[in-house]
Amino acid sequence: MQGQLSVEELLALRALSVCVGAVLGGLLAEALGSYALLTAVIGGLLGYVAPMLVLDRLAQRRRQAIEEALPNTLDVLVVSLEAGLAFDTSVAYICERLDNPVTAEFRLFLADLRVGRPRRDALARMVERTASDEIRRFTNEVLQADLLGVGLARALHAQIELMRAERRQRADELAREVPVKLLFPMVVFILPVLLIVLLGPALLILLRTFKELG
Repeated sequence: MQGQLSVEELLALRALSVCVGAVLGGLLAEALGSYALLTAVIGGLLGYVAPMLVLDRLAQRRRQAIEEALPNTLDVLVVSLEAGLAFDTSVAYICERLDNPVTAEFRLFLADLRVGRPRRDALARMVERTASDEIRRFTNEVLQADLLGVGLARALHAQIELMRAERRQRADELAREVPVKLLFPMVVFILPVLLIVLLGPALLILLRTFKELG
């Protein structure tokens, strides 16, 4: 996924999107018979914005996938560290045996190390690519362990427990929001039908009664 679209290609795609949007807007105006310039401008603006919206959405989905896979991946990393492997060796071990968005980033991290980048810079590049707070916390733990010379496995274990606790908390919050989100559809769509079903026969009987009395 990483590195498939350069900055130049993105700018070219954006320019193409602007042209396509303007052309489609002009064709729509021609079909409607008026406001050709206005619709062409609107189409061009939409074409200018659309690629970045799509890119932001893809980045958000990838970030979510990384954060979902991170706890289980770090579990394997902790086991490797507790077995006596060094951090870089443990990361390489994980990359050989797992394939998920986190290990994809780890492979890029190892590639940075192989070309001579310091570990701090390689970790910083990983944070920049993912824009994930949890990846940032992970890299901070690694750097702090290097700086203080303390065991990394225990710190990562605490981070894993924290991430899972936060996920449970978010799941509970989403579960509490469900009744509120269902209230509007129930009032708009279900309640009128329910009233018709319950009160309809009674109204028919009343109308028939009034008609007979009349």
